[in-house]
Amino acid sequence: ITAVILVFCAGEGLAQGPPIHTDTPITLGLEGRGVRTLARIGRASSPDSRVTTVAWPLAIPYNLTTKGVIGIVVPMVLKRARTSGVESSASGLGDVSVFVKYVILQIDRPKETFRASPKVVVKLPTGDHNDAPRLGSGSTDVSFGIVAAWIRRRRGMYVDGSYQLKGKAN
Repeated sequence: ITAVILVFCAGEGLAQGPPIHTDTPITLGLEGRGVRTLARIGRASSPDSRVTTVAWPLAIPYNLTTKGVIGIVVPMVLKRARTSGVESSASGLGDVSVFVKYVILQIDRPKETFRASPKVVVKLPTGDHNDAPRLGSGSTDVSFGIVAAWIRRRRGMYVDGSYQLKGKAN
């Protein structure tokens, strides 16, 4: 909610960039490509355990057409866990994802656009899931969703939702 409020309340000196926590239906244009990364830190704890995860996903999209995008997300993961006073850590490749999306609705007006794209993501079990702490899930998962964006001048809103089919793991 904070991010949405900041986007709508930002002054004229701020420009809107791509979203951080959602995907975007905005394509890169014909023969467009790019590289995008960020660092994501997560912490979970209970009375007798604590897990800290740092992930650096490298997203590489490539436009097949002006409306169609394929891509890969390669995450590097560092995980530290403490359970009942025993510490363990692991680092390396996480579960790699491959995605495809296609703009099915595009409404452009002067200084305004609305776009919607269905998206399919296949997550592969490439991360180590045998040692503790695990870097991957050990399963192949498929998700189907939709990504939408409405942008007017310098303000906008991005929304995405998906349904995930979880594969079987050990």
